[in-house]
Amino acid sequence: MFYRPIHGIITERGINMNANSLFSFILYFLIYAILGWLCEVLFAWFKHHQWINRGFLIGPWCPIYGIGVVLLIVGLDFLKSNLVLLFLGSVLLTTIIEGLTGWILETLFHQRWWDYSKMPFNIHGYVCLLFSLIWGVAGVVMVDGVQPLIASWVARIPQSVLVIGVICLGCGFLVDFAMTVYRLIQVNHVTARLSGKLEELRLQVTESDLRALLKKELTARISDPLRAQRDDILNELSSNIKHFKHFKKAFPLAVPIRFTKAYELLKDYLDRKE
Repeated sequence: MFYRPIHGIITERGINMNANSLFSFILYFLIYAILGWLCEVLFAWFKHHQWINRGFLIGPWCPIYGIGVVLLIVGLDFLKSNLVLLFLGSVLLTTIIEGLTGWILETLFHQRWWDYSKMPFNIHGYVCLLFSLIWGVAGVVMVDGVQPLIASWVARIPQSVLVIGVICLGCGFLVDFAMTVYRLIQVNHVTARLSGKLEELRLQVTESDLRALLKKELTARISDPLRAQRDDILNELSSNIKHFKHFKKAFPLAVPIRFTKAYELLKDYLDRKE
């Protein structure tokens, strides 16, 4: 049969959503978000030989993987009987998901979290052909290989355990998401304030003196007002660096779209503190 129904939610008669299937798909999202985070961490370990929490969130999950795989399951399950079409569908859908996610994050938080601009056949740095093909292969493996195993395991979980487990994990995820968004907003606010303060200092000293001043290497010949401005900036950095620390480690190549000088100052200050 060309069309295959998805466990508990999509049947030959259409969408049939019930409480149990809803909780099952929430669990699928959380499972794949965790598996995606694990893949990112392992990749960073082999590349940099050190532990890096590569998730967008603080906890062990990458939402883009959870969302992506669930959309693949729902949208491409009917192509499982034709692996070529399944691969092509996975390439198209994952490319749309990655590109849209990158654009949304950049629009909301004024940073580019990944950049394929130097890769051949890229679209505005959000997506590129090589990774689209990789995601296509991964999509085939997930839909045709991994998901049936996970679905059979989830189907054996008692409903009460499923509901309680999903609620607990879901609440943890939502709290993590809220905390991460708060930290990102704080980083944006801090960089905006620092940008204004840096511009005030830049009108009074040269660029080289400004860097020396902020590193406290220029002390003998500065006026009290200038010293006060310097101390105000350093206090701002010191009190807000915790909001920036996680994102700098998780996305060391993130490119700020606004307040570039202030963002570089944050990175430089954190490097000196580590």
